[in-house]
Amino acid sequence: MPKAKTKSGTPAASSDLASRGGCSWNGLDDKGVKGSQYRWLDVSFYRYDSDAVLGSGQERAQENLAKELAKVQETPGAKKLKTVTANGIGDEAKTVTYQLRKTDEDFQYTSVLVRTGNVLVLLSYNGAGYAGAETPSEKTITNGAGTAVKEAVAAVAAANK
Repeated sequence: MPKAKTKSGTPAASSDLASRGGCSWNGLDDKGVKGSQYRWLDVSFYRYDSDAVLGSGQERAQENLAKELAKVQETPGAKKLKTVTANGIGDEAKTVTYQLRKTDEDFQYTSVLVRTGNVLVLLSYNGAGYAGAETPSEKTITNGAGTAVKEAVAAVAAANK
């Protein structure tokens, strides 16, 4: 995350911190007339309890992973959208990459959706080049997202010990 505005991030609003929470960071590495690199990272956590009517927490997390994946795949204006299985992260994981043009700039996005037990981790990382700087590559953004999601999933494991 280049030049994050707030190192500890901005907490997401939640009416129930025992079930859901998150945080986001953004930053701009400003190089003036030589261009700038912008990044945005957002991580959300959702914990599902078992319920006699709704099913086990793991089943509920699995169902919601499918719903959230469909939302990402339906991003309006997304180009070059690809979805792949992400191996070695949690019990189930999908990575979605795409490009999106907004604010007259080209952005590269990677979203990683992970189920680890009864917890769903949703991570979105994106970046753009401003003032003549190149848009970051898919590989750069995907690698950054991969590092961050592994830390997020490890935090879930540590919290469950």
